[in-house]
Amino acid sequence: MMPLVQVIWLGASAALFALWVWMLFCILWQAACDARKTAEALGGKWPSAIQQITQFSAFLRAREHQCSRWRLIALTAALLALYVLGLAIWPTGPG
Repeated sequence: MMPLVQVIWLGASAALFALWVWMLFCILWQAACDARKTAEALGGKWPSAIQQITQFSAFLRAREHQCSRWRLIALTAALLALYVLGLAIWPTGPG
């Protein structure tokens, strides 16, 4: 049977990872939608790779996305810290 602290760690890491994936998905979806709007404004139906990269770099620099960037950075740092904590509470090897 697993110790309670390991069960709690597994649940917390799974929940935090799911939240991180959701946040990353939302950011990439918004960048793709912005790239498609740009392509449609230029007369195209689908954005080119250059337009998509341009929109992603605009996301990295845009002031209106600053909160989303900080949330993603904070979730990434929390996820990495939780994994480091897992090294402290998990046994180092079998047997």
